[in-house]
Formats: sequence, structure tokens, C-alpha cells
Amino acid sequence: MALKPTLSLKLTQTLALTPELRQSLTLLRLPAADLIEQIHTEALENPLLVIGSPRKTKQSPSTYDVALNTVAEMLTLGESIRRQLATMSLPALIRDIASYLTGDLSDIGYLETDIPETAQTLGVTEADIDTAIQAIQSCEPTGVGARNLTECLLLQIEVVPLF
Repeated sequence: MALKPTLSLKLTQTLALTPELRQSLTLLRLPAADLIEQIHTEALENPLLVIGSPRKTKQSPSTYDVALNTVAEMLTLGESIRRQLATMSLPALIRDIASYLTGDLSDIGYLETDIPETAQTLGVTEADIDTAIQAIQSCEPTGVGARNLTECLLLQIEVVPLF
């Protein structure tokens, strides 16, 4: 009787808790006071977390109420770009034009504007519009303010070091 090598395939499915899921479950089990303390600790370590004061209630706030009051602020793309423009040292006219143009950004960040028509509407030159577009294109995320895919990719290539 000779032994023959065989190959078999077996499919199994298991459920595993990732470290992130374990941390989430731990946070959900915390009492409200401990959750508030944990949130404040995280906010001290992360400057992007902004904590507002909780709503005044007669009872101590539930964990759900604390979570609702400490949700990170969601910015639209246009608002994010306007905040970045406000930190740049731009002439007031260019900043105003760029802020106006953020209203013409699509959901994916393409600039959908007709430059000659916009220049005529605003009473500015097309060169001013181009300068404002360059200001928008210098904002994050890289590629925002592009008018098509080719321009978007070119903007991204300029930022990436080659070697």
C-alpha cells in the first residue's frame, strides 16, 4: 500500500476583535464621568480635537449625551479651503476671489467655473482669477481646485518628491 500525497482546501471563518474594536468597546462601557475624563485626556494629546461644554441638564449626562457633545466638527471642502486661505498672506482682492471660487468646487474638489464669465461677474481681470485659483490649488488636499483630471494629477506630481 503506497501513500499518495494529496492536497485539500478547507475554508474557515473566525471572528476576531481588532485592537481598535477592543478600544471602542472599552470606551462604550465607561461611565459618563470616566468617559469625560478620557475625552479630555485625548483632547490634550490631539490638538485637532475641540471640546465644547456639555449641555446643562438636571441629571448627570449620559454617555450618549457626552458623545453627542464631543463629536468632531465636520467641515465641508469649501469651508476647509476658506480656512486655509485665511491663513495665507494674500492680497484682500485675491483672497475674496478665491473664497468666492470655493463655491464652485465640486464634491470631489474640481473647480467648475468659467473664468471669463466669472471675471466679468466680479469685475476683475482673468489674471486675478488665475492667481486666486493658484491660491486654492496650494491648499490641502493636494489637487483641489484642478479643472480636470490631468491638472489634478499634475498638481499632485509637483508635490511628490521624485527621489
